Amino acid sequence: MRYSPHPIEHYGRKVAGEWLGPSTSQFLRGDNEAWNLAFLSHPFERKTFHPDPRFAINVSATVRTRLDDGSRSPVASTFDPRPDAPTVRSLLMQPASVFVRYVMEDADLREMLPLFQIYGAPWVEIIQERMTLCGEHPAPAPGRSAADDFLMRELEKDFRRPR
Repeated sequence: MRYSPHPIEHYGRKVAGEWLGPSTSQFLRGDNEAWNLAFLSHPFERKTFHPDPRFAINVSATVRTRLDDGSRSPVASTFDPRPDAPTVRSLLMQPASVFVRYVMEDADLREMLPLFQIYGAPWVEIIQERMTLCGEHPAPAPGRSAADDFLMRELEKDFRRPR
């Protein structure tokens, strides 16, 4: 599930002839849950760049935060290496309202999250406000971009056409 109405590649702009935006971040590109958290935490539709250059790193650290003890998985991964100790990633696979509710209601969890530790209460206000913008849009299959998924849908339509 993707929170943003458009794929990650939609958000950005050309700067000096080069496309820049969240899809050019190694911490967000190809990681749907990290993109969900980034979109929930920053208005990419209005501001291409977060004022903190470490924002994507902080998002990645938050996604990797374990729910049981607040430690972080040492590498960015699209799966939880220990199913008995899920990370924030598992919450970001749910609708945005589920993630925001956990952050609002569980002070211990909130205080473990790098995004809260760095940006504080204003971050919580932002995710509360932006939660209403988030939908449950289909996410690209692992290892594929939104463009790949578009092409696959078009090919499938072509094969279904009567000849």
